[in-house]
Amino acid sequence: MQADRIDFEWVESKGPKVKPPTRRGYGTRVFSGGIEYQLGGEVTFDWRPDGLCCKLSIPRNKSTLKERQPSQSVNGARSLEKDSLGKLVLLVEDEPTISLMLSDMLLQFGHSVDGPYNRFSDAMNAARTNNVQAGVLDINVGGQKIYPLAEVLTERKIPFVFVTGYSADRIDSRFSHVPILQKPIDAEALRAAISRAPP
Repeated sequence: MQADRIDFEWVESKGPKVKPPTRRGYGTRVFSGGIEYQLGGEVTFDWRPDGLCCKLSIPRNKSTLKERQPSQSVNGARSLEKDSLGKLVLLVEDEPTISLMLSDMLLQFGHSVDGPYNRFSDAMNAARTNNVQAGVLDINVGGQKIYPLAEVLTERKIPFVFVTGYSADRIDSRFSHVPILQKPIDAEALRAAISRAPP
């Protein structure tokens, strides 16, 4: 145990024989995403024959949060028709559950995902330097409005859409032409918005 971290261990025993899963399910990815990307922690799963052993390690305060690189892929849970021309899509979303859901949708449509980014500074760097072809941007990331990043994509002529829980009339008027998807996100609405998003 380290002074700057809190460690947990969950150990199961004396139950039915356990087989390791062949893939990470949606619930496991949401759980891991919340611990790793929202809290800056670490999760390990050890599927032993007599039960699961799960270990969590979480920083005690924000100053010990580790800088983490975003995952580049998430396995889709169901098959949808794929777009003929896949894009590398910049995904900026700070809620782990929503970011995993959006990643799943984009991958199912045949796109690649750059992200998800849950920190504004990381997302801004990606917007400036990565070879992305579209963007899906949460309006508010870690308490900071996404508009400076949207300006970068606009300057680079990269189309993007906003996802938000806010009403459309609260969006900065400079971006009134940008498609806005209300949470919870409908998969087909996202697909259509990505395909017609203007720069």
